[in-house]
Amino acid sequence: MKRIFVFLLGMLAGAVLFAGISYLVVYRPWNEPDSAFLDYVPGLTVFEEAGEEMPYKSFEILQTLYNGNALVNASKDRNETRFINCDIVYMFKPETGGYYDGQVLKIPGNKVPRIIGTYYYKTEAGHSKTVPVIAFYDN
Repeated sequence: MKRIFVFLLGMLAGAVLFAGISYLVVYRPWNEPDSAFLDYVPGLTVFEEAGEEMPYKSFEILQTLYNGNALVNASKDRNETRFINCDIVYMFKPETGGYYDGQVLKIPGNKVPRIIGTYYYKTEAGHSKTVPVIAFYDN
């Protein structure tokens, strides 16, 4: 009877120890990131100041990413309907709403797209790509 009690007590201690270590590994309470790193995206580099103005006029969402940001086909033609052989750029998610694959966007009349960084990623085929990150600024 004593052996069964020791065995059950050992199992209970092991389960409690496993749960405690799992909590520490998953939640890392000793290393909480500050708010600047909550939206960290691997491969994303943002410049300190906005760069050059880009000639893009319309955009089609190519792929919405896990964080709400998107890879986008960018066209220099405002009335583009077929986004073939267009440049690919990275855009941050909008403050309200979100993107969906295939969505077509136009730039508001008083805004211009500017390069604000670069985004590095690998395609499903294993090719490395670096594309500009753009944001819209007042003209």
